[in-house]
Amino acid sequence: SGYEHNQFYTIDKQTGNVVTLEDLFAEGSDYISAISENIKTQMKEQMAADEGVIYFLDNDDMPEFNFQGITEQTNFYFNEKDELVIAFDEYEVAPGSMGAPEFVIPQEVTAAILK
Repeated sequence: SGYEHNQFYTIDKQTGNVVTLEDLFAEGSDYISAISENIKTQMKEQMAADEGVIYFLDNDDMPEFNFQGITEQTNFYFNEKDELVIAFDEYEVAPGSMGAPEFVIPQEVTAAILK
């Protein structure tokens, strides 16, 4: 049995510095809630569309495992379409059978709060 763990480093090409999730958003913006709510919506939509898809969300049997939201340390990267992708480790938000889930965050979710 294995465990999939990914570590992403996003580098500012102009400065060479590592960019954090917080660095992307305007100071004082509630980017954590905006992104977290979008991910919860995507999880619910995926579970409704396919009974084989399972996320730790709204589970009354084990509420301590339910996805509450992202943190400043949550892994992210930008895909080839320059879209923000939030990446979770295996077992972090879903059973191991789901692998390491990733969620593309629509630009309309973050457009008003980006720096």
